[in-house]
Amino acid sequence: MKIAIETEEAFYTEALQRQCDITMEKWFAMSKGLGVTEARTKEEFYGFRASEIVDVFTHLMGYGDSVFFRLRNGRVFDVRGREQNPDPMLYDQTVH
Repeated sequence: MKIAIETEEAFYTEALQRQCDITMEKWFAMSKGLGVTEARTKEEFYGFRASEIVDVFTHLMGYGDSVFFRLRNGRVFDVRGREQNPDPMLYDQTVH
C-alpha cells in the first residue's frame, strides 16, 4: 500500500510541476512581450525552476485571486515572480 501511495504522490507532483512549468512560461512570455523583464529564461525571471514547486494556491487573503507557487524551502511567489507572505493560513482560506 505504501508503494502505491508514494507512486501516486510522485505522479501528482510530476503533473503539478509540468503544469507549473507551462504557467511560468506563459507569464514569462507575456512579461517579456510587454517589456517588463529582460530575463532570457523563465527560470531567470522567477529565480527558481518548476521542479522546486511543491504546492499551488489560487487565493491569497488581502491580495485576491491569482496563482501562487510554494517552493520546497517554504517561500511563495506569485505568477509575476514577486515573493509573497509564506504563512500557509493566508492561502485558499474561506472567510465568512
